[in-house]
Amino acid sequence: MKGYISKEVSPRFARTVLPEILRDPYRNAMMIADIMQLHQSCDYDAAFEGDRLAGLISYYNDLPFRATGLYCPDPGCLPDLLANRSLTHPEQINDSFYALLEGKLKDALEKNDLLFGYSEEYRMRYIPGKIELRSIPTNIKIARLSEEDLGEISKLYSIVPAVAWTPKSLVYGPYYGAFDGSKLVSIAGVHFNTKYVAEVGNIVTMPMYQNRGLGRAVTQAVINELMRGSRIIFLCVLTGNITAIHLYLQMGFEITDTVYLCKFSLASSYASLPA
Repeated sequence: MKGYISKEVSPRFARTVLPEILRDPYRNAMMIADIMQLHQSCDYDAAFEGDRLAGLISYYNDLPFRATGLYCPDPGCLPDLLANRSLTHPEQINDSFYALLEGKLKDALEKNDLLFGYSEEYRMRYIPGKIELRSIPTNIKIARLSEEDLGEISKLYSIVPAVAWTPKSLVYGPYYGAFDGSKLVSIAGVHFNTKYVAEVGNIVTMPMYQNRGLGRAVTQAVINELMRGSRIIFLCVLTGNITAIHLYLQMGFEITDTVYLCKFSLASSYASLPA
């Protein structure tokens, strides 16, 4: 049986792991973002087998739920890695944590009785090409959003919630909106945006303005700006959201794989520790 040592590590240590993680920026996009762009809002724990890094987890602290990122070349270290968080943050033992994971890590959580549940999502990568947009009503204006628009943004997200939205997101990358006069009626942006990879998200349209091509228009505006760099662009969508999947396919995204939004706990790993 392998022996792991897990401990809290600094953002500086996490940056030393970045070259290894960058070998596959698409699959490791969340951890890349947590190290490069979101590090001021993250804590990190690492698991080691001897001198070898077995796993790294980031705990993102700037959302209303406990979001995590995982880089785990050895899924067997997961119980020890999570148990360490239970010891250093006992107030979180009964909390739920969330992470978007590939199948082998989802299975490792389930095997160790840590998984509460999960939803399936398609990971879709943007393939550059010519996209024909639908015409939109002439009274609608598409514009890049800024902090001056936070009032309208908050109003829209209060009507059509986006759970991963935080006002800091405006700093991370481009957000575009569709305005009917001074009223924001559709929005798209990013969850994160590094020079290697960006995830498009927080896309919503006010119900009475749906089916007018506005969501497509603001999403394409975000993509157009991101394409000025050489980064990978992708998004994730629930496998049951057929309407959105068809839209993204028409816009140039391709389904690459299935990932799992996992809800899990630290409690089981904590309970398994020796006294």
